[in-house]
Parts: sequence; C-alpha cells; structure tokens
Amino acid sequence: MIGVAFQDPNNAIHTQAAELSISEVPGTQVVFNDGWARFIGPDGFRRACQYAISGELPVITLPEPRPPVSLTLEQAIAEASKSG
Repeated sequence: MIGVAFQDPNNAIHTQAAELSISEVPGTQVVFNDGWARFIGPDGFRRACQYAISGELPVITLPEPRPPVSLTLEQAIAEASKSG
C-alpha cells in the first residue's frame, strides 16, 4: 500500500497529523516515500503514482496467524472487560 498525506496549506499541524498517521503506525507496511521525499499533497500524489507504476514495490510480509480461541459469550465479555 502506498500512503499519501493530505496537505492543508492553511494549517501545518493538519498536514503533520496526516503525515504521522501514515508514517508512524507500528508494524506498518505502507510506503510513504520514494527515497527523495515523503508523499504529501498534490506533488506527493503524483510521485506516489509514478512510484506505483515503477514496479519497485516492496514485498508484503504477512504476520504469523494467531491460533484460534474458543470462548463462550460470557468468557469473551470478561476478557474484553479486562483490556479496556
């Protein structure tokens, strides 16, 4: 997946928030730059499109699947209550 941050020319904080929402996600496999700069705004979108058709996309690594867990409704509610 290629991520492009929207640019808010009137508010740099909005632009930074959009950029961080793509680049700082733990374990992400989102490509957000082409080695020159991050994909931000209209120019970033153009470069992201060029990057996508270049054929240089990284291989996606699938995470190890978690083993299935069988719980009753009551057990699931109890587990959900512990974490939040």
